Formats: sequence, structure tokens, C-alpha cells
Amino acid sequence: MSGAQPDMSRRLVHIGSAVVDYVYRIDALPAPGTEKTASSFAQVAGGGFNMMVAASRTGMKVVFGGQLGSGPNGDFLRAAFAAEGIATLTHPSPLMDSGNCVAMISGDAERTFVSWPGAESVLSLGMMAAVRVAPGDWVFASGYTLSYVGSRDALADWIEALPAEIPFVFDPTPVISEIPRAILDRVLARTNWLSCNTTEAGEIAGPGAVEAIAARLLSNHCPTAEAVIIRAGAEGCFVRLADGTAQAVPGFKVAAVDTNGAGDTHIGAFVSALSRGVPPFEAASYANAAAALSVTRHGGSSAPTDEEIQTFLSHDDRSVHGRKQKAIYDSLNDATSPPTGQTMRGTNMRMPKLTAFLTATAVFASALVASADEVHVLNWKGYGADEPWAIAAFEKATGNKVVNDFFNSEQEMLTKLRTNPGLYDVVMINAAFNDQAMAEKLIQPIDVSKIPNYADISADKAGSPMLARDGKVYGVPWVWGLTALAINEKAFDTPPTSIAEMWNEAHKGRVTIRDDAVEAVQFGAIATGQNINDVKDMEAVKAKLASLMPQIKTFWSSENDWNQMVASNQIDIGTYWSGSADRAKTHFKLPVSLVIPREGAVAWLDAFSIPVGSKNVAGAEAFINYMIDPKFYVEWVTKVGAPVSANAKAVATLPEDAFNRKVMGDPDVAKRIQFQAPISDAQREAYLALWQELKVNVK
Repeated sequence: MSGAQPDMSRRLVHIGSAVVDYVYRIDALPAPGTEKTASSFAQVAGGGFNMMVAASRTGMKVVFGGQLGSGPNGDFLRAAFAAEGIATLTHPSPLMDSGNCVAMISGDAERTFVSWPGAESVLSLGMMAAVRVAPGDWVFASGYTLSYVGSRDALADWIEALPAEIPFVFDPTPVISEIPRAILDRVLARTNWLSCNTTEAGEIAGPGAVEAIAARLLSNHCPTAEAVIIRAGAEGCFVRLADGTAQAVPGFKVAAVDTNGAGDTHIGAFVSALSRGVPPFEAASYANAAAALSVTRHGGSSAPTDEEIQTFLSHDDRSVHGRKQKAIYDSLNDATSPPTGQTMRGTNMRMPKLTAFLTATAVFASALVASADEVHVLNWKGYGADEPWAIAAFEKATGNKVVNDFFNSEQEMLTKLRTNPGLYDVVMINAAFNDQAMAEKLIQPIDVSKIPNYADISADKAGSPMLARDGKVYGVPWVWGLTALAINEKAFDTPPTSIAEMWNEAHKGRVTIRDDAVEAVQFGAIATGQNINDVKDMEAVKAKLASLMPQIKTFWSSENDWNQMVASNQIDIGTYWSGSADRAKTHFKLPVSLVIPREGAVAWLDAFSIPVGSKNVAGAEAFINYMIDPKFYVEWVTKVGAPVSANAKAVATLPEDAFNRKVMGDPDVAKRIQFQAPISDAQREAYLALWQELKVNVK
């Protein structure tokens, strides 16, 4: 292949999706109820493949961290990847084939798509375990993978856990409206380079002139971004940098025959140029040229090579612009004469690569060093430890400043501990995951003699084998609760008593369940009379959950999801957290009641641990002691609502009729609940595979 050769030190890690495109060429789209005969047909690799090819052909080493299927589509994509020298880091899905997209291209070169998702729509952190990044890498994701129910949570977790020195590029794509806003906001917050078209930019930041939209994207949505690029097709693009510098970069006039893949080509060429140290405005012009060349060719993977782009830029009708571009590239490709210029994330135009790497590493390392009086806490957002009044009281009493960071799943929490050693002083861990954290040496033993309130922890919680190893304590019990059932009181004259109510035909299309594979399987175990931690008959669980799918309205993942559905009267019944149900009723005044079915419920225990490498162990001990103090707990319950404290003295301080004392302290309830225990990675992957298979049938 002509043009720039792939540079192993400049690697693009693509964590999006790839599908097979079935391309039909027609003179015009058929009217409703009519039929058209295509003038031509082609089967090509599509989706994220087009962007990867553009980056590869312009000089980057490209690897794919998404999911391919096992079947004819997956085989076709693997062959296409191999032909372009693109390696796949993940194993093929054993459950399904890769998806496809029907593209209809009309005579004016515009296109219409209909897609069917496959293996690319199912992704877990376990599947992505082999996707590791290193200094010098660039990471890219698109909105397509974030729009899929089966992949968006894991992908968002993985993106948020990326080391700070790794530049992350994001393209929201036309499916932006299908991405839950909470997921989109999380990804945008971690984005270093945002590339989108004008419609997508307006979807995120609202209507207005392109200059104003670009400014709002940076200030309100992408606070850590180096720049935003708003693509406008043949007109070129608009680039605004974080320092306020902005420029409309004109496109190139060509005779377009196929615009399919033009946006992907633009992004791939742009990232490749940036990775070589090209300044953003020049990189945008280079990308405009790449996109212009691509639309003069048939086929989605029509990206030009670096040599073709440079030749195009050197044409007489754009000679001044072309000579400027070529001079930049000549100097960058000449290792003996690096140009002077600006420094940006992931690149440094003034230093040799080794010096740039060492500098970036030193900057990253320095960011991890906490001040001696800071306590860095990793927890769920909105879960006690970040309450402003609580932080203010702790800081006033101890002189320590609390710095909160958040996760959205236990897997993301573990990933953050692995990738940020020494950053955190306190981490909140579901006790079922403590065993894994201890095994990986992510947390250290705790001297409970320095935590006075530990003496009041109930004996059964303090004695949990999940929180200790070799006679040493690795987790201080904080709170516990249930994942049971909650009902919309408007749908029931009397509360149900059995988990079987979830399957009642009267609630068809009005049932919700948390989108969590382990929890779903455990509920299936309860519904089939089994131990949640020792499921003997998985086929019975599968059959039971499969019969529940026609009942499902949607899946929930956050307290806000659940509360909004009941507030808008969209659901009758669903699984829910006990503390959240109590909070929904008492603080948000929603018509919600918790039901602990006679068959049982899933119980969980949350505990605080101290990560290995903590810079402020004394501050961590003080913070944990404050979090389990009865005074804090009563205030938390009263002001916000909370799960049940593991501190027996704190629970005893509550009024006798308080939910967390009367209901959760009922001995009859204690007999019916089953606490989650650790499970192996193999079990977790098996549960996830089952859950993803079942969810496909929920529309």
C-alpha cells in the first residue's frame, strides 16, 4: 500500500462497532408501497471499519477492541480486517453473528440506512479485559455502541476508567437520540476530541450559530476537551479549541458519487494527523481532503492513502494551501527536523518521542499524588459520602478535604483501582467484590482499633467472611439493604406477597427489572426456589427469566430511571433497592411501596476499604469512622433516605416505626433474605451471556 506506513508507536484503539453493509444503488428512494430494482449491489465491511481504514491508510497502527460475531458476517469482517492489517483484541461472540446494515444510495449520492444489531451490540467489561491501552495510544468510540442496551453501560464504564494521559476521541453519530442522556453526558465528560456533524452538535448543545454551539459544547458538555470539530459535509468543518481559538476550515469541491463513509474517513484521517503532531486546524484541512477524495469513489471503505491526500493537496487549484500542508507533513515525517509548535494531549511537536512519553508520564504521575490533607473517596454518586452537609461537617472536624470520584458499576470501580494506583484513600465496595479486590491486592488491611465506631458494628456484619482474610480486616461494614420488589401503589388495591406477581399477565408491558446480569440470575434463582449463591439448575432459571421478558417495559440502571417511570405511571412493579424505595416514598412523595416477597430477596452489604498505596491512611480511617457514626447516619436517613446501617447503635437511634428499624429489622424478613456472595469470573461471564441472550427479545 502506498502512503505513510503504520507507526507502531501511534496506535488507534477502536472500541466501536463493525457491521456488514449491504449496499444497493438506486436512482431514487421508492415511494411507500412501491418497489425499486437496484442498479448494483455490494457487500462491504462497514460501521467503524471505515474509520479504522482511514486511520490505517494514513499511517496509524489500528487495533479493534469491539466485538465481532461467530457466523458468516463475523467471518467476512475478520477477513476485511486482516486485509487492512487491523488486529482484533477480543474473542468472537459465541452467541451470535455480527450485525448488518442495508444502505440505499440514491442518484444524488445521499444514503438511507436500516440496521440490524448483532454481536457488536453486546459488550461487557469482561469481554474487554484484553483491550489494554498504553502511552501513545489514542482511543475512539462512536455513538452506535453506546446506543445498544447490551453494551453502553460497560463501554461507558471502560471509557471513564481510561488513564488521564490517553486521548479519547468520540463521534456521537446519527443515533445520538437513542443514547440515554446520562450515558452520553458521562462519555462527553471524558472526551478530549469531539467530532460530530451539525445535526448532532445541535442535539447535544441546542440550536444556534455554529460558533455558539461549538462554544457551548466545550463549556457545558466537554470540559476536558482539547477541541470540538463540527463537520458540514462538502462545506468542510468548524474547529474550536479549548483556548477559544476557532476557525472555519473549508472543504474541497469534487464530483461526489458516494458519500457513504465520508464522515468516518474524516475522523480517521483527522486522528491520524493529530497523532503525528499536526496542529488541529491543519489536521482538519487534511481530513477534509481525505473525505473529499473518499466521496469520489464507490464503496464504504474508500478512504485514500496519505500519499493520495498529499498529492491532492498539491494540485494547482489549491497550491498555496497544498504547499502549506505538504510542508507540514514533510517536516513531521522527517525525524531529523521536527517542527516547532504547539503541544497537545498525546503529542508533542517539539520533543523526540521518548522525551514526550517521559514528560507525559511524569505529568500523569504527578496528578495522582494527593495532598497530605486530602481524602480521595471512590463511591457511587449520591450515596452518602458526597452529601455536601456531610463533607462540610467532616472537613470542619478533621481538617481533611474530601475529593470525591464516582463509579457506575462494581466493574468500573475495580478498573479505576487497577488503573489509578495510589490515587484513592477510601473506596466503597459491595462485599461480594471484596474477595476479588483482596486477591488482586487492590486494598490493604485496616487497623480497626483506629476506627472507634467499629466497636458498634453488628456482630454478623463485622464477622462477614467476605471482608476479612488471614485474620485481617479488609472492609468496614457500612450499610446493607435489599434488592426486592417495589410497586406502583396506583396499580394495586393490596400489595402482593409473592415474586410471582412479576409474571402476572395483568402487568404485561409494565414490569421493570434492573439491567444487571448477576442480579437477574439471582432473582431467577429465588423464583425457582434456589440458593442465589449456588444455582444448581440454570436451565430452570433461564426458562423462568425467558417467560418474564414479554412482561418487561424496559430495564433500569439508576434510581432516577426507576423513579421517573413510576412518576409517569409507566410501570406497575419491578425489582428495586430497599433504601431507594423508602426514599422514593418518604422524600420524593411517589406512590411506591417496597415488597419483600415470601420467596425471599437479594441482600447486599456495602463496606469501606482502603486502597493499596493510599497517601492518607489516617484521613481514610477518620472518614470511615465518620461514615459509620450514628449521628451522621440519622442525619442521612432524615435528610435524604438511606439503606440500613451496619452500626447497631445507629439503627437503634432511629424511631421505632422507622422503615430501616421496623421492616428491615424484622426477624421474619431476616429469615427470607439471601446475602450476595462472591462469584467467579467464569460464573459472571456465564450469567452475562445468558442475560444478553434473554434481553434480545425485549423490544
